[in-house]
Amino acid sequence: MTHEFRHPIAARAAVLAVVLLLASCGSVGDAPSTSAGPSKFVVSTGATALGTVLVDGRGRTLYELTSDTAARSTCTGACLVAWPPVVVTAPPAAGAGVSATLGVVAAGQQLSVNGHRVYTFSRDTAPGQSSGQGIRSFGGTWWALDPTGVPITQPGTRPPTPTNSSGDVRGY
Repeated sequence: MTHEFRHPIAARAAVLAVVLLLASCGSVGDAPSTSAGPSKFVVSTGATALGTVLVDGRGRTLYELTSDTAARSTCTGACLVAWPPVVVTAPPAAGAGVSATLGVVAAGQQLSVNGHRVYTFSRDTAPGQSSGQGIRSFGGTWWALDPTGVPITQPGTRPPTPTNSSGDVRGY
C-alpha cells in the first residue's frame, strides 16, 4: 500500500514534522539526558581519591588554574593540550549535590564555576581520576573542585611534582 500526497504543501509539512521529531531526540555536547533536559550541560559530582569532586558530563574531574581570572586565561598553547577547557554548547545546570554557581565565560563558551574558568586534565582518562590535583604548571596550580566549587587544597592531596627551572611540570 503506498501513500500519496496530492498536495505539495502537505508533503513538505509531513517531511518537516519528521525532521523536527528526530531533531528533538538528540542531545547537546556532554550533556546527558537528565531531569534538567537534554538542552543543558549538566555538572555533576563524582567520587575520587580526593573525595567528592565536580565532574563534567563524562565523569571527568573539573580543575581550576590559580593564575586564571574570569576575564583572562593564562592557559594557552601547550597548556590547552594538557588541560582542555570545558566548552559548553548549552546553558550549564547543576546536577544532584552541586551547589556551586555555574556560568559561562570566554565569549560564552567556557564553563565557569564560582566565576573561575574550569578545565579537565588530559591524563585523567576515566571517571574517578584526579591525577591533575596540585600540579604546578603554566603559571599556577591546578586544583580539583568540591561540590560547592571550592578548590580542594588541603595538604597531602598529591605527592610533590618535579618541576623544571621555569616552574612548569616536566613533560608539559
